[in-house]
Amino acid sequence: MANLSLGKEVKETFSCEGITKKNARRSLVANQDIKKGDKFTTKNLTTKRPGTGISANQYFKYLGRLAKKNFSYDDLIS
Repeated sequence: MANLSLGKEVKETFSCEGITKKNARRSLVANQDIKKGDKFTTKNLTTKRPGTGISANQYFKYLGRLAKKNFSYDDLIS
């Protein structure tokens, strides 16, 4: 009986929560102009809402990588 009160082990979202979840998530964004071939650094990358681009949890994986194209200020990193 006690196990039933704990609920499911895997948490699921309702379909009506999809829009809220998308707007609450953050994306990687250019904090300044980035030219093709420049390295992504803490100075030129930031995170902003909504989460329509690359997830902010990828931030540290992108640091040190080279940009494959030009990005303007406030462009989503893709």
